[in-house]
Amino acid sequence: MADSSCEKNLLRILKEMDSVAVCFSGGVDSTLLSAAVQRALPEGKFVLFHVVSEMLPHREHEFAIDWASKNNLPLRLLKLDPLNNEDVVKNDQLRCYYCKKVIMQAVSDAAAAAGLKWVADGSNLDDLDDYRPGSQASKELGIRHPFIEAGFNKEMIRDLSRKWQLPNYEAPAAACLASRIPYGTSLDTGKLKMIDQAEEFLQDLGFSGCRVRLQGESDARIELAMSDLTKAAVFSSKITEKLKSFGFENVLLDLSGYRRGGGFNPKQH
Repeated sequence: MADSSCEKNLLRILKEMDSVAVCFSGGVDSTLLSAAVQRALPEGKFVLFHVVSEMLPHREHEFAIDWASKNNLPLRLLKLDPLNNEDVVKNDQLRCYYCKKVIMQAVSDAAAAAGLKWVADGSNLDDLDDYRPGSQASKELGIRHPFIEAGFNKEMIRDLSRKWQLPNYEAPAAACLASRIPYGTSLDTGKLKMIDQAEEFLQDLGFSGCRVRLQGESDARIELAMSDLTKAAVFSSKITEKLKSFGFENVLLDLSGYRRGGGFNPKQH
């Protein structure tokens, strides 16, 4: 649980940074970081940078833009296409490194042009135990991690988000859409769009935290919370019909339920 000393430490670190460009995806971590920066620094000393890319779920874009607007936060959109990078497209186990390098370089360049001293993201202590080759790209570019510096893990981030009444403190973990595609299967716009549409449809049916993973060339493997497996049977025909309309050939339900990495990650959790 995040105690008051951790909260004070976070705000102190941000104040000492003096001016900050926040990598704002719209997830739980970056939303709290953005709220903390707004508390710690005066207007003109921080900017939120949100990358618009087909690699991220459409709803994250919508939330980021809406929440920043409602809270009078300075938001700049950076339109990028990581699929222009052949190392990203080939989708090997270093894909996250290459993609992160493209994104963080763009944010760093934009931050420098805006006269901001630091670029910060929402990485936390739990991320240090995960397989995240993208963290090397952040290290090479000098990206700061205020939550790690202040001693925050994911649970503490959710606790402080709840305390500050942020709207997405209970939101399930998010990840880029490429994480739904197995290593070695090349990435393209069509695959990413199919997955995004399918997950958005399942979310509309009430399946929070679901994953639709590409299996083979065109099959969908759905991962849900274990408590939702029975509910999925009720909607089976509707789900199958809809996902096939998006371009999937077969629709499979993974009875093991949702798990981080879904079998694609070399380091399982």
